[in-house]
Amino acid sequence: MSTVIDLLDALRTHLNDFELPPLGSVHLTTYSGGAQVSLQLATHHLSEIARGLLAWADTLTETTVEAWRVPDGGSIHLSVAGRLSEGIQAQVYGTLPCAERGIGATLAPGANTTLPLAILRHLATPGEVIL
Repeated sequence: MSTVIDLLDALRTHLNDFELPPLGSVHLTTYSGGAQVSLQLATHHLSEIARGLLAWADTLTETTVEAWRVPDGGSIHLSVAGRLSEGIQAQVYGTLPCAERGIGATLAPGANTTLPLAILRHLATPGEVIL
């Protein structure tokens, strides 16, 4: 089992080894099922979130991309999940308000969907992708 110190050391090493966007918050979890690091990006702008998630995706293994509409329906979390080089599960996400159109607008409150990495590439550039 990993300790909080182990998780902090692994995260510090990862942040030192790669040029990654600023974080707004970090949440560490240690439990018998495995250690996890949850990281929120420090931006709420769609293109910046997409670029930040792409940067993180390039540094993780076993990556998946997901959009989740929070249960109250007011915002969307875009995330990349994968593993740090030490095998620790990591989830990096950004939050944006839910709009009538655009990413996640068709998701029901509380619903999520897996997305291809290519969607983040489109969102990282000007223009709009409607899902």
